[in-house]
Amino acid sequence: MNALLEAFPGLQEVNVLGAQGIRLQRESLPAVATFLKEQMGANLFDIVGVDWGGAFGLYYSFFKMENGLRYRLYMHVEAGKKVPSLRHLFDSAEWLERECYDLFGIEFDVPCERLFANAGHSMRKEVKA
Repeated sequence: MNALLEAFPGLQEVNVLGAQGIRLQRESLPAVATFLKEQMGANLFDIVGVDWGGAFGLYYSFFKMENGLRYRLYMHVEAGKKVPSLRHLFDSAEWLERECYDLFGIEFDVPCERLFANAGHSMRKEVKA
C-alpha cells in the first residue's frame, strides 16, 4: 500500500468493514489501476457494487499471485457520472462491470450489456423483492 500512496499522494487510506484499502476519486481509477498492474504486478480480482441507500459505491479488489497481497480500492459513484472502465487493462473487467450495471445500474464509460435481468436493477434498495 505504501508504494501506491507514495505514487499517488491524493489517495486516502481507509478501513472499510475491517479491510484496509484506498479511497479514490473516479478520475484517478485508470491511473491507479494501471500502476497496480504494471508496477505492482497485481491483477483485477473483483468489482463489487454497493447501494448505501441513495448513494452507490464500488469496491475493486486486486490480487498479486506471487506473494498473496490484496489491494482494495473504494470509490463513491456520483449520480449521473459514468465510471471509467478497466476493460482495456483487464479482460475480467468486462463481466464484472456488466454485473455492476445489471444489478445496481452503475454505468461505465463503455456500453454494458445485461447479464441477468431483462429490466430494472434488482440489487438496488428501492427494489422490493
